[in-house]
Amino acid sequence: MNELLADLETVEEQARSAAITARLIKKYPSRKIFFTDNSEFLVGPWAAATRQTTVSLSPEYAVRKLGIEEGFTQRMRREQRGEMAPTSSWHLSEGLESFEWKGHRFEVFTTRLLNEYGSHRWSWLISDDDTLIKELFAVVVAWNSEVHGEVLVFSNGCFSKSAELQSAIEATKIEDLVLPPQLAESLLNDVSHFLASRELYEKAGAAWKRGMLLMGPPGNGKTHAIKGLIKRAGLPCLYVKSFSGRHVDPAGSIPQVFARARELAPCVVVLEDLDSLVDDENRSFLLNELDGFAVNDGLLTIASTNHPERLDPSLLHRPSRFDRKYRFELPELDLRRRYLDAWSSKTASPVAADVLTRAAELSNGFTFAYLKEVGLSTLMQWASEGQKRPLGDVLIEVIDQLKQEILATPAGPPPAPKAKPRFPWDFG
Repeated sequence: MNELLADLETVEEQARSAAITARLIKKYPSRKIFFTDNSEFLVGPWAAATRQTTVSLSPEYAVRKLGIEEGFTQRMRREQRGEMAPTSSWHLSEGLESFEWKGHRFEVFTTRLLNEYGSHRWSWLISDDDTLIKELFAVVVAWNSEVHGEVLVFSNGCFSKSAELQSAIEATKIEDLVLPPQLAESLLNDVSHFLASRELYEKAGAAWKRGMLLMGPPGNGKTHAIKGLIKRAGLPCLYVKSFSGRHVDPAGSIPQVFARARELAPCVVVLEDLDSLVDDENRSFLLNELDGFAVNDGLLTIASTNHPERLDPSLLHRPSRFDRKYRFELPELDLRRRYLDAWSSKTASPVAADVLTRAAELSNGFTFAYLKEVGLSTLMQWASEGQKRPLGDVLIEVIDQLKQEILATPAGPPPAPKAKPRFPWDFG
């Protein structure tokens, strides 16, 4: 058996892989069989994008066709019913794919090893030409390693690609975000000037990189602004959900994220809720990646935090890490009025100017998220009443109801950060 980038961790895994390989050799005695555990070897997305016609067999049929142990799918069904599998690790077949490439027939059998640590995806490539198998492997892995109009997401130690996030970014209109004019202008200019200043950075002998930190209480437009800035930049995006996870050591995941970002560069790296991503144990690794020996040419890092008071001064007050800080405060009276004006203009029954002014005054202390809820609840209540009352009357009533809710459940201080286990594998 030839192995392509296989890295099996236990004797049990090696035995299981060898057992399946033996079954496949028996099934295809005259063909070449290669095994890989590379997570980037995903035939389906590559085949769809390159218009390769594939025939996929169901997991159960693939298992029967290949003579693989029926117990694999039986254990799967027991697990789905809430019963424990009889062994600590077992296989779930994902099926068999068949297709032609460069005039040769290929089959790819895929299965997943599940255990207490998560899962490992294994694939066997079957063809009559071992050189083409290696070439196909390289082509598929290279294609899946690239970003093709998706957001690259890092979570639980792994990368995945999200077309949904990219669609949400493309649908974002930063012009719809009601911000103080100076703040909106500064944000957009910061991104535009960075993108246009590569030669200026090079002449100054500085790395062409930029860090932006958006700060302020939740619900005031930081996430919307980030999506709008990504759209304005027009660059690939790497979004970090977490640096840690089950059996994931941030000492390895943080360098992994930035190494991938340097491959994508120029790109945008998003660190949302920075205060929850960084702690005393992993901060030094992040600082080293943001401003260490590695060259971060082309990295635009945009971070946000609801609790800047939790950030270490090394992140908050060092310009070479986050060069500019932008505060997203509770909207003042004029911004609340602008928001309500924009909302009213889109309704079937625009609200009178004096009523909008009163609504803006009454909504003092509301975040933009609350103002959005005001608009939605007003329309829903107005519709449920058969649109019998003036929309402005319903608007004032909804604002009063929400104010009462806020007063009845005052927010306390922000929760303290959760205690971290001593070791990344300590979950007891």
